[in-house]
Amino acid sequence: MAMTAPRWRAITDSAWQWEQDALEFLKQHLPDHDPWRVWSNFEFIDDEGKVNEVDALVLSPRGFFLVEIKSRPGSVEGDAHSWTWTTDARRLSYDNPLILTNRKAKRLASLLKRQPSVAKARIRVPFLEHVVFLSAPRIEPRLDAATATRVFRMGRPGGPQDQGIVSVLSGGLPSANYMASIDAPVARVISRAMEEAGVRPALGQRRIGDYELGKILDEGDGWQDWDGVHVSAKVHRRIRVYPFTTSSSDEARKSLGRLAAREFQVLEGIDHPGILKVRDFKESERGPALVFDHDPKAKRLDFLLREHLDLMGVELRLQFVRQLAETLKYAHGKRLYHRALSPQSILVRDPDQAYPNLQIMNWQSAARDASTGGTSLGTRGTEHLEDYVEDLAKVYIAPEALHGGVETGAHHDVFSLGAIAFHLFAGQPPAASPLDLVTKLRTDGGLRISDMIDGAMQSLVDLIRLSTHPVVSNRIGTMEEFLDYLGEAETEMRLGTPEVTVDPAVAKPGDRIDGGFTVVRRLGRGASADALLVRADDDPKEEELVLKVALDPANNDRLQAEGAVLDKLHHQNIVKARRTLPVAGRTAVLMEHVNGCKGRMKLGPSAFPVQGECARG
Repeated sequence: MAMTAPRWRAITDSAWQWEQDALEFLKQHLPDHDPWRVWSNFEFIDDEGKVNEVDALVLSPRGFFLVEIKSRPGSVEGDAHSWTWTTDARRLSYDNPLILTNRKAKRLASLLKRQPSVAKARIRVPFLEHVVFLSAPRIEPRLDAATATRVFRMGRPGGPQDQGIVSVLSGGLPSANYMASIDAPVARVISRAMEEAGVRPALGQRRIGDYELGKILDEGDGWQDWDGVHVSAKVHRRIRVYPFTTSSSDEARKSLGRLAAREFQVLEGIDHPGILKVRDFKESERGPALVFDHDPKAKRLDFLLREHLDLMGVELRLQFVRQLAETLKYAHGKRLYHRALSPQSILVRDPDQAYPNLQIMNWQSAARDASTGGTSLGTRGTEHLEDYVEDLAKVYIAPEALHGGVETGAHHDVFSLGAIAFHLFAGQPPAASPLDLVTKLRTDGGLRISDMIDGAMQSLVDLIRLSTHPVVSNRIGTMEEFLDYLGEAETEMRLGTPEVTVDPAVAKPGDRIDGGFTVVRRLGRGASADALLVRADDDPKEEELVLKVALDPANNDRLQAEGAVLDKLHHQNIVKARRTLPVAGRTAVLMEHVNGCKGRMKLGPSAFPVQGECARG
């Protein structure tokens, strides 16, 4: 007999057919007698003010279970950190759902324990287990042993040796080291506690300012990211909410406001295509919120590496490292240091393109020094960084940054980028845990890619080992120096490769680009253009020149205007423009190179390059 009300309580009707089917399966196969209870499709607000959505909560004689439903067909493989689903030959990776399900279970259990009915009855709330129900009929899971103990399929209810979801809910988890005994009086107390806890229907609409919030994208210590859509313009934005509860004290609310304001301040004035741009700061009844750019098609770098790393060539892997290095060079030029860079804090835009674009996000633990001109406030990095970083990201962070002890600086980001480069070429994270990382660094004097790859390029070995050296004074110290080492690796990689022209956006030292130029080195990337130090192929003097190329055709007019103005200016402190020309379908300005500047040019008040102090030595 199907379970009926009041034992089965659908707080909200599911909007998804696959979820409806999974819940109906449970409803048809679970017993309709005390102490059984099921609550489906609801949400609750935890002690931090975060929204937690629950598919099903099941109370049985042998346990209390928070059930997360996943119904993607095909096959799934995974470990304690992430899962990859393969459906019709398409691979998609996500965080292991058990991670968030476990958090929800702990938060809900904590909430229930504090309810008046529980205190009055003097009972102990049963331990709330977390499980995942793979409800697709023909799902093929290939999970690690520890994960598999909490993941169940439909099974054959009532059949021999059944280990499906109904069997587990009825008899308890095989891995549990206890046996629950729940009777009708306990079930009645839990039912009252659920009502007192403010369990409510899953809301279809939530608003922050002019944005309707959709699904939760990610969460961390004190914040949740939502996919927000502007009610009029219909553009997507990433809305980071620092939530508080209605019972939060004034001081707690002020503290969250300071956290949100801090993240907004460190990104103030930062405009670079490699950094996820913050658009606005908003106050709301849910808590302070930051509005970021958002591309719904973008995916986290750790997911891309899990899905497609085996298909990525050496050139693309080096290009990823270069993109990140150039972005960090720009950030460091603004005295901004990430300190917690990992694949989990990098977005990949246009992941299906030959050369995807990377964007760094999650700057909440960053540090930013005050500007020398006194126009911006300095912002110290988080003192206890380990409290704000997920465990799976800690193996990419410099040990001294994670535990304090050394002043914040470029050396922290150099280490993280070296650890990411190790993952890109080794095909796996640099270590199994922060403790394992420290042991490796102490033993080998840095991460050694040669232990993972036979015949690894010596320049690549040096780049990764020296950027992850455990002794800060022996580590590559700046992004400029890191890029020099990277250029050597790129040059070694090209030996024996047929000469071709490449797009200026991804060009490396020694590459030929459209217009008859050879790249000497990259000077950096701004908001609208790449700057390259080049030599013209037809110049017998082999003079070094600066070529500024628009990032995309939308910036052509800006480069055209800059070239036109520079062409009319003739002064010893203003860089002379040679000509404006098309390069790879985009506008470019060819300028003289200021000797002794190592390619770095200041921007004058009119936003045109001037020689200034650099020209005067």
